[in-house]
Amino acid sequence: MTTNDEPQTETSSGPLSTLLKSFSIIEYLYDVDGATAKDIAAAFDLPMSTAYLYLNTLVSAGYVVKDGSTFSLGLQFLQLGSGIRNRMGVYTAAKGHLRGVAEKSEELVELQVEENGKGVIVMREESERAIDDNTFVGQRENLHTSAVGKAILAHLSEERVLEIVEEHGLVPQTTQTITDEEELFEELEKIRERGVAYSEEESVLGVRGVGAPIISDEGDVKGAVSISGPTNRITDERLQNDLQRLVLEVTNIIELEIRHYH
Repeated sequence: MTTNDEPQTETSSGPLSTLLKSFSIIEYLYDVDGATAKDIAAAFDLPMSTAYLYLNTLVSAGYVVKDGSTFSLGLQFLQLGSGIRNRMGVYTAAKGHLRGVAEKSEELVELQVEENGKGVIVMREESERAIDDNTFVGQRENLHTSAVGKAILAHLSEERVLEIVEEHGLVPQTTQTITDEEELFEELEKIRERGVAYSEEESVLGVRGVGAPIISDEGDVKGAVSISGPTNRITDERLQNDLQRLVLEVTNIIELEIRHYH
């Protein structure tokens, strides 16, 4: 039995179902890069009139735009996403520093945070010769597949890591990705001991990297920064010396800025 004070979980009908359907349509429009009302009706088993009602409501709200018969996502999402990112203390502390790290390392530099058990790229900087790994700001990734993600995981509680593993699994990104829970926890312990995480072709074959966490005064992990590049350029010596030093330096600077200014 539920009371009036308890959250309602029934989603088969009513306003909550309508809201969830709207989000599903938004995600569908993103995946297919635009669709007609007929496409939406077919994809969601809706009458045409209902499909138009959903789409026109989203157009009125500014989240969808219509060009002829095609409906696509609007730039309202860019405004919201940029606004949210600009309010993040870890982003505002990091944004003035990652470009310099990319130039010094001549590689790809990323800032990620954890949200709902996934790593979210909130900033990336490329040098002229950086690899193109097809990632983008806003992209979500499994945390166990990368140096930056493992740096975050290593500084979450064991209980939280187990929750993430249970919810998202240890899906392999490449043949080198850690897929065993015991192996993952052993790796996280090593990361805590040495202060950095390494990725050995676990996210993209032919790419390795080093990542370090950003820790608050309270001991909470606010995110992590990584430097990554092709295996033919990133030797063991370069990974464990120059690049490791750079990533530790910048995360220390970010931590100081968060402490004093955010």
